[in-house]
Amino acid sequence: MNKFFKKIVLFGFFFFTSLIIGYDSISRYDYDKLLKIDGALSDIITYKRIVENGLNGVEEEKRVAPRLLTPLLSHYVYKFSKDKIGSRSKSWNHAFFSLLIVNSFFVSMICLLMGKFHTFLNIREDKEKILSNNTSQFIFLTSFGVVNIFLSGLIDSSESFFFLLFIYSFLLKKYYLVTFSIILLAFSKESSFVYISLFLFSYFFLQIFIEKKIIIKELFYAIIFFALNIIIINSYILYFLKMNFYQYLFHFVDTGGAKYYIKNFSDLPRFFIFIIPSLFFVFRGAKFFKKKFITIIFIMSLTFLIFFLFIFNIDGIAMGRYFFNFIGPIICLISGLGFNLFFHQNEKNMNQSSK
Repeated sequence: MNKFFKKIVLFGFFFFTSLIIGYDSISRYDYDKLLKIDGALSDIITYKRIVENGLNGVEEEKRVAPRLLTPLLSHYVYKFSKDKIGSRSKSWNHAFFSLLIVNSFFVSMICLLMGKFHTFLNIREDKEKILSNNTSQFIFLTSFGVVNIFLSGLIDSSESFFFLLFIYSFLLKKYYLVTFSIILLAFSKESSFVYISLFLFSYFFLQIFIEKKIIIKELFYAIIFFALNIIIINSYILYFLKMNFYQYLFHFVDTGGAKYYIKNFSDLPRFFIFIIPSLFFVFRGAKFFKKKFITIIFIMSLTFLIFFLFIFNIDGIAMGRYFFNFIGPIICLISGLGFNLFFHQNEKNMNQSSK
């Protein structure tokens, strides 16, 4: 089968699977009731307003206006589909149907991009059997974070996709793709600068303290890309919210719910619920990847936990959500390959014992 045609078929499969998984978000969620709960779903209220009103909805927003990409793309789906999706759609919330279409697109693109990370594998034998199916994508699509966050009327899927693309393109030094992902990360969510900085910190920590070297050209590009992300975010925050980037950060610290949060032991399982489906075979799968790649991922995960535990005092569910956005697809990728190895080894043992 032609490679391009195969990708089209896979994309269609992932896209329609996402639509089916996300069906709850347009048919069974009572958004009319949920949106009346003061503050509980304030982000979703914003996205709904932008989907319905486009840039006019952005102008009205005073809190999360920087999260433009997914709601604005959904606005055009909303305009096209509102009067064209049939009588059965009367029970659907059209704004969240539009968000589901766009989120399903980004979830499908994440699934396709996960396959590109096979570039960082270091498999010497049984490669075809270990890579012969889409186990990693299945684990990702059925993960708690995808079902309940990516496809439920929020905007996390675009941020996760473009950050995954940023990691892939930076590691392969495809700087035109890095530029593309940096720009669209800035328009996906203002918190993208945190993810970028954690990756770059991990990348150059590896160079300086483990490889005992630093590549000046790569450091120069990293500074430029990070500055570009910050400049774009700062520009639209100034335009929409009349505050600079520094003021905006402390605006959230002062007004968000995190300042009222008190940590307790139950936060540990609440955090891991978002990645539990991915953990069973992750250690087995990690040995397939090049040491440099796994080391960067480990440093990223560790610095993420330190950053969000000690700098942003947020609860376990929020930690899980941000962590899944940050590195969930990669954990699912590694875990899926680990499962394939487990299955392949047991299949060989069964064949040997039956002879």
